[in-house]
Amino acid sequence: MPHRLPQGQDFGNGVISVKPFHAWSSPGTSHLTLSERRIVGGMLQRKISVVQIAVQLGRHRSTIHREIRRNF
Repeated sequence: MPHRLPQGQDFGNGVISVKPFHAWSSPGTSHLTLSERRIVGGMLQRKISVVQIAVQLGRHRSTIHREIRRNF
C-alpha cells in the first residue's frame, strides 16, 4: 500500500500528490482518528455521501464504510 505524501508534491513525471498529509497517520493506517470519526458523524448527519466523505478526509471509501459499520 503506498504511503501518504505531502499535498502538492511533484514527482517530475506529471503526477502530483493531492491527498492531505497527516504527520500523525502512519502509512497503511486503516483506522480513523477520533477527530476524523467526529467529522464523519457530522457529515453523515448532513446526509453527505460516503464517497464525498472519503474524498474530504483523503481516505479510501472502504475505510469510511468499515468505520461506519464498526462505530455508527
